[in-house]
Amino acid sequence: MKINSKWAVLAAMVAFGMMSSSANAQVVARGGVARKNSSGGVTAARGAVASGAKGRAARGGAVTTNGQGSGQAASGGAFKGANGASGARKSSTQWSNGSATHQGSASASGANGSIQSSGSSSPAAGGPVTGSRSTTAQGVNGARYKGNTTSQNGTTTHTTTATSKTGTTYTGDTSATKGQGVTHTGTCTNSAGQTVTCP
Repeated sequence: MKINSKWAVLAAMVAFGMMSSSANAQVVARGGVARKNSSGGVTAARGAVASGAKGRAARGGAVTTNGQGSGQAASGGAFKGANGASGARKSSTQWSNGSATHQGSASASGANGSIQSSGSSSPAAGGPVTGSRSTTAQGVNGARYKGNTTSQNGTTTHTTTATSKTGTTYTGDTSATKGQGVTHTGTCTNSAGQTVTCP
């Protein structure tokens, strides 16, 4: 049985849509199932939904193994607040022979702005982790942020670009290598593109 994170998200969203739409309702439901599969492992799934005066939420997940040290899992969830805020997340993981691959993403939005983040990682058996993550955020006042992190061959690098509501932008780069320390550079510019002293 192959699990894809979109199915976990779909299950959560279906449950989300089936919940009571009344702001005064108080609904909580959860359930799960597990069974042996034809690969000699176990397949299991679970989910939960909740609805009340503050909003609605749902989450779900599934995992399957083959009885030989390999398997995969996926999960997802979503929420919607009574104030209009909403968000969702999903992730999936596969593992085999001491190595694993994970990927996930999340997003949320509300009265003050929105944020999105996604990434993946692949820790190898007995070796360093290879991975990356990207995050962006936007404020309703015009402020925005973008960050990227990568890890490969023992070195982790992070880049940041952040702009304030007045147009001042900070750009920074940080790099860390095991046994060699950390290096960092950063500059700031105003709304006209002129270099200024960072606060």
